[in-house]
Amino acid sequence: MMTCTANTGSLALFTDSDLIRLTLEGEPDGFTVLMHRHLGAIKRRIGFMLQGDGVTEDLTQEVVLKAWRFLSTFRADADSDDVDQSFRSDGDQRGAKRREAFSV
Repeated sequence: MMTCTANTGSLALFTDSDLIRLTLEGEPDGFTVLMHRHLGAIKRRIGFMLQGDGVTEDLTQEVVLKAWRFLSTFRADADSDDVDQSFRSDGDQRGAKRREAFSV
């Protein structure tokens, strides 16, 4: 679980792009603030796509790790439809595999 520090309060005023830049420059709380800002929406999106599959938490953690790994490739001009499609195809593939693994 990501925890907030005194520094995260002041970072909350920054834009997402600024938080990513600061994180890449070594600011340890930048990514924490960014994830706190978007974690609820990420969980809701995954939960909606998998329709209560029971793996929402696992996939949310995978999304956070993937975001961390590929943070340096962030494009501020990315189309939200591209992001939605990426989440959709990732969630659909993983959800299908997990449903298949647990089907009786």
